[in-house]
Amino acid sequence: LICCLRNTGMPISRIRQYIGLCQRGSASASERKKILMEHQQDIESQISQLRRYMDKLDHKIEHYNEVERGLAEDTCNPFRRRDAS
Repeated sequence: LICCLRNTGMPISRIRQYIGLCQRGSASASERKKILMEHQQDIESQISQLRRYMDKLDHKIEHYNEVERGLAEDTCNPFRRRDAS
């Protein structure tokens, strides 16, 4: 269980708190559930942020596909040469 919680990114201090509650038995079930639900919300938030990052990457990749096909200029390259006007 400890490895599983750690693999989800739960901080060690929170895992210690959870394990301490486990040692108290069934009387602490509600508190343990609360810890897990809060951590679940944290993970959902991280997943949401990662999805936004993926959307940005998808957009950039599609842009480069268009650049390769000659359908767009390489406007995402900060070092691109600009034509002298």
